[in-house]
Amino acid sequence: MTEKEKARDLVDKFLEYVDIDVRDSRHEVEGAKQCAIICADEIMDTDWFIPSIDDLNRWNHYWNNVKLEIKNI
Repeated sequence: MTEKEKARDLVDKFLEYVDIDVRDSRHEVEGAKQCAIICADEIMDTDWFIPSIDDLNRWNHYWNNVKLEIKNI
């Protein structure tokens, strides 16, 4: 899954659970985006076994790009 696809996927999943009683749905989207960014941060902070520094760099690059894509939604 590309970074852009993952970003949209995460925001869409959280959007189902964000329920702000306002007329403007932008608040709901912003809430879902914040949840998705927190999720990406938590994934990056998890102590995964990553075999090499190159794999770790790719892992961090991917998730940092996901976070950028989330912000662009």
